Amino acid sequence: MYNTHFLAESSRSTDKADSFADDNSTATLAEAASLGNLKKFVEDFAEFSGLHSNAEKTTLLQIGRIDPLPQGVVDLGFNVVDQVCLLGVTVDNNLSMFETHFDLVIQKISGIIEYWERFYLSLAGRISVCKTFMLSQIGYIGSILSPTNNQCKRLQDLMDKFCLGTMRVAKKKLYLPPAQGGLGLIKISSYTTALQCAWIKRSTEHWCDNWRFDLKKACYGNPLIANVNTFSRITNPVLHNICSSFGKFTLEFYKKDRNYKKALVFKNGMFKRGRNDNGILDENFFGNNRSFADFQQISKLKFDDFFVRGRPKSLHQTNMDSGVEFDLNCYMRIHESLQFYVTNRRDDEPVPDQSVGFFLKTFTKGSRPYRRILEYNVNSKESLSQSNTVTTFFRLLNTEIFDETLLKKSWGMWNNTFFLNTQREFLIQIF
Repeated sequence: MYNTHFLAESSRSTDKADSFADDNSTATLAEAASLGNLKKFVEDFAEFSGLHSNAEKTTLLQIGRIDPLPQGVVDLGFNVVDQVCLLGVTVDNNLSMFETHFDLVIQKISGIIEYWERFYLSLAGRISVCKTFMLSQIGYIGSILSPTNNQCKRLQDLMDKFCLGTMRVAKKKLYLPPAQGGLGLIKISSYTTALQCAWIKRSTEHWCDNWRFDLKKACYGNPLIANVNTFSRITNPVLHNICSSFGKFTLEFYKKDRNYKKALVFKNGMFKRGRNDNGILDENFFGNNRSFADFQQISKLKFDDFFVRGRPKSLHQTNMDSGVEFDLNCYMRIHESLQFYVTNRRDDEPVPDQSVGFFLKTFTKGSRPYRRILEYNVNSKESLSQSNTVTTFFRLLNTEIFDETLLKKSWGMWNNTFFLNTQREFLIQIF
């Protein structure tokens, strides 16, 4: 019923006019007839609704090539501008303002730091201020646009220096979770990537918007295969950022444990065609002459779908199960690619594998689950029992260190609640 109600919007029949609350953005030709009709529609709407639009406050922004407007358009009374502010984002005719948005965020965060530094807060207080007042400045637009590497470094340095104050702490401790002996600071690059991944999760739940329609069309109905190559940065910068971020996340997710067995093989950068071919399993690999329906089925195929009880399925069984007619050559090349990946992969612990689709259903919202996966390979290498902070703490208590499993469960709680601020700063700074 949900998709039926929004059927027109889902099929991109309403892509010329987008509204949020009382703000409307309409794309049309810069012609007197087209803009005149638009003005008439607004006036007709006001007649039966009582809601009026002020033409003098309504702005016209030319996109792309800028030509002098016809006199008929000027006479309509619209205000012609070079840029507009749309939901907090400044948009000009060639979208160049997107690149400078985070420079303004840096200025805002610098002002917040200047205000809070006068209070001489504890370490825990500074971290709370950072996560409460500074991250929100990044997260609003960071959920669709990514800062440049230079902007990201400047933001990270500003926030880290504020949190640490005069303390000197090892770099690897900054972003480790408290349960692993770290400070639990937020890594900006992982944070913006995680926020953007959340849009893919939303698109799997329903697709009543134009952007979801574009996403599913580009991914043959399965947005879980989205990656950096799904959209062009020039033609669609927002969806490019979202898909690029999700591609980074899935690569890290499939590296974890044995999740590669549930990895989608189509357009997955993990799976190369073979020892002497670094191409991926894309449309060219499977054959450009296939129908959209065929690629819809191929986009759902996982690593495990080509095996049964650990052995390759027969060509006939693969075709029957997948609903796609693979020839012998394609079948053999698929197995060559999958075997090449397994051969070059390190041995894993025998733990249950998990698919991305299942993972997205294990939580409702938030960036933490994504960040945990994005930083897993780095954080998992750190042994808590070998941390100087932990060993010093237990030595001061004259107590033996717990085993690693119990230690990880208890240390986070102690680090967040048991230690006084002065004790915590002493342990982290000195050891």
